[in-house]
Amino acid sequence: MAEIKSALEIALERAEKIGKASKKELEADRWLNEGRKLGAKYIREGGDLKSRLSGIDPGHLREVVSGVMEVLLRNIVLPREEEQWDGINRAMEGIECLKGSMAGQALGNLRELLSAYQQTRQRYMDQVKMQMQGKVAGLQQMVTQQYGPGMASE
Repeated sequence: MAEIKSALEIALERAEKIGKASKKELEADRWLNEGRKLGAKYIREGGDLKSRLSGIDPGHLREVVSGVMEVLLRNIVLPREEEQWDGINRAMEGIECLKGSMAGQALGNLRELLSAYQQTRQRYMDQVKMQMQGKVAGLQQMVTQQYGPGMASE
């Protein structure tokens, strides 16, 4: 399984490589960064990913697509809020656009898993909210009994 690296670790690795990197490696890194920028722009704005890639020099297309894929994969996260689904869905659409229908099948399963996660999370949040409301109501009742109704409402 691939190791997940922090942004700091990635930056330190790049800094270490810069002193040792050949011109070809620096050029590949530059195109990889262009792909990352293209991927980020696609996540923000949407549009047709293939047409954005059509203007790339075929000799550097592999690095650019690799950078785009990196950004798309990083944007598939466990959703905490409903608004995150736009970015998640756009990332999945981009991956399907680049990798084809086989990826689309796997992404459909992933979409179902993420949806089930969100539903389960919401159900637990609702249960915790109800439990807390019950405890707060019990505390209010205790305060009312001990100090009177005026103190419990404040």
